[in-house]
Amino acid sequence: MNETREIEFFWTVHHGKRWSFALSEANALTGLTFDAAYDDDPTGWSVERTAEFVSVARGELIEIDGELIELDDTGSVNSRKPRTLPHVFWYCLFCGERHNVDLFRDPLHGTSPWPNPSVWHCERGKGKVLIHW
Repeated sequence: MNETREIEFFWTVHHGKRWSFALSEANALTGLTFDAAYDDDPTGWSVERTAEFVSVARGELIEIDGELIELDDTGSVNSRKPRTLPHVFWYCLFCGERHNVDLFRDPLHGTSPWPNPSVWHCERGKGKVLIHW
């Protein structure tokens, strides 16, 4: 049987519609700074608190070799630089597939890592999972 845990969620709400969630009010508000919808319309936002039961899974931090590709204004490649990209991988308890997410909310600059644990959605839309790594 899967372990479940009751978690407090802090939803960002825009004009009455739930937009995104975090595990603290501060993280929910900070997360808005990464959201284009907030940039487009910074008025009418609030935070709503709920409690929900979610499944718990163990994730693994894996560094993937990749590259940073810089483009010019026309979309042509200016440069390519090798880059290590940390990701968190986990097996989803809903669909059984292996999912992953960038460790950093801003992978380009490697800033603002997701807190451990974090809650992410099944990539097939089947529910939320609390991931520890």
